[in-house]
Amino acid sequence: MLALAALTAPTWFYPYFPRFDSGAYVMGIESVAAGHLPQILSHPLKPPATYPPVTMYLLAPAYALCGGSDVALRIALSLVWLAAMLVFFFARRRDDESSRLPLVLALAGTGSVWLYCGRIQSEVPYLLVTIAALACVTRLKRDDRFFGGWWGPATFLLAALVPLTRQIGLMFVAGAAAYLVWDRRRWKRGLALALLILVIGATPGVALYSVTQPRQFSPTESTVLRRAGWNPEQGQISLLSRELVGRVKMNVVGSLDLAPASLFVLDFSPASLALRIGLWLLCALMAIGFVARFIRGPTAAEFYLLGYLALLLVTPWLVETRFYTVLAPWLVLYLIEGTEFVARAVLRRDDRARLASRALVALLIAINLLSIARYHFDDRWSRRDNEQARMFAWGAAMLQRDDVLLTLDPFAFYVLYRHQGLSYAAGEQKYPPRYRLDAYLAGGGRVDAILFPASDRDMVTGSLAHFGLTMFETVHSLAGWTFGRLARAPAAP
Repeated sequence: MLALAALTAPTWFYPYFPRFDSGAYVMGIESVAAGHLPQILSHPLKPPATYPPVTMYLLAPAYALCGGSDVALRIALSLVWLAAMLVFFFARRRDDESSRLPLVLALAGTGSVWLYCGRIQSEVPYLLVTIAALACVTRLKRDDRFFGGWWGPATFLLAALVPLTRQIGLMFVAGAAAYLVWDRRRWKRGLALALLILVIGATPGVALYSVTQPRQFSPTESTVLRRAGWNPEQGQISLLSRELVGRVKMNVVGSLDLAPASLFVLDFSPASLALRIGLWLLCALMAIGFVARFIRGPTAAEFYLLGYLALLLVTPWLVETRFYTVLAPWLVLYLIEGTEFVARAVLRRDDRARLASRALVALLIAINLLSIARYHFDDRWSRRDNEQARMFAWGAAMLQRDDVLLTLDPFAFYVLYRHQGLSYAAGEQKYPPRYRLDAYLAGGGRVDAILFPASDRDMVTGSLAHFGLTMFETVHSLAGWTFGRLARAPAAP
């Protein structure tokens, strides 16, 4: 486990680009380290953060101790991953062959988890919190005492923290409640504990997100049911519609690639059809393993996974492996289980089936280690060969000290250059409603400059017209980006 945590060292030191959500987490961490509640520091009014706070509080001590170093944050994430591995190992060793667990952690830790130990987001903290929460709810159910001694309070506390680490963690609460009810021997106890975990686990998250993201739980206005995930202007889809059925079908098909791809050093599914077919075969083995475990007797993990997938498959954002990164250890368990099931049917011997599953996992680990050795960190999270990072530096050099900037990703711009600003894109205005661009300008707020790529020109033109702004003194880069000064458009006569 120490070796797996140390293996993430190359992810600590590359020149980091804190894009979008990552920039939001860095600002929240900075706020907490300074003794405040999480804030969006890039906004001139510093509104409360809309992102879940647990990751910010977990990483703030490292940020404070090391003077605001993003390297320290990434080292801290590796330590969080080490803690997650330790909890997973000691929690699962009673339920799985102990020889499996090192292979499970080795494959999980050399795939997309390895990438996210170097990206300041919530994936790795969410893994730790969910692993610990599943361990506690399992011990609570097995305990003969009504409230399980200390396992009861620990379960309720962690159940509340899971949704405060990622919003989809609310499905952990639902899954844990279903798991506790699934107890025919002590169904009254199971029902009482299920009700408690629903109330205690869901209330803090629902209360927080109802304030920071009003109407998030409305079936007609929730971001989950947007027709286009990053564009609220295209409207919503109905819970009872062919559109939703089509989205679920699309997400199921996408998951055939993305779920197994999360066990590799990948952000997206590969373009090669041959590689995708290989991923489909791995996904089939995972599905077989999941069904086999459920038939044999579902654990808390299976109930959690059903709830997680139920929400994930209706979301409009399922295009990256990171949505399955947070399930990686369990996906490996299902892969091993499914491989053994198939190999046992073919080879007719348990020992050969176990050997086949371990050989497959060892092969996948070897592929990952080769990928890690060849990884160059020239992706979207790095400032190396990154056009957006270069253009941010170009634009920052033309700003005056107190200028407020409009750009697509003001979070990253602030973290890098300490200039406040807002996003001109409606889908990236991730602030409480009264702080969004229209309300900010209506309240007398100012914006002084704008920076955007050629691909956003039509969006920017429409946005400026909508908000009554005009652009002048424009400068164009060779890469097609535009920097301009802004003023209020003159009122119509």
